[in-house]
Amino acid sequence: MDEARVRQFLIIWLNNNNYDIKHLPPDWGKGPWRTGRGARHIAPQPPDIYAKRRSDYPYFYYIEAKGDPPSTTKLQTAMGQIRACMGSTAPASYGMAFPMDFCRIIRDHLSYEAWDGLGANILLVDDNGEVFELNRSKNNYEWIVANSNR
Repeated sequence: MDEARVRQFLIIWLNNNNYDIKHLPPDWGKGPWRTGRGARHIAPQPPDIYAKRRSDYPYFYYIEAKGDPPSTTKLQTAMGQIRACMGSTAPASYGMAFPMDFCRIIRDHLSYEAWDGLGANILLVDDNGEVFELNRSKNNYEWIVANSNR
């Protein structure tokens, strides 16, 4: 499942869970390079999805999405990108979204302690569009490990 499909399923899931999409980057697929005077530099990247809960009390959800094929680089990039968003708006939740194929990569390259320290949820999307939102808990980490053997 490519990244665009992961985002589509997440948008549907967020709408069904009482969130309004506030920002989607207009330049999906374009590099972060900005030109200007002097050397080229990298512009700050917004998350793939930025949503606000529909309620009187504002609550935000920042989600960085990645698509197939699974790779350690994509996992590490998602962790860095979502970490860069943290603290920008409070209160907020942060998440990294991947296709289910990423369970093995997560198991092999992200320990429970590292995930807990990161402070971001993991959202896994299956081929039917079902989204599994996993907060940082031992039981959820064991669920990821169990699904990595499929």
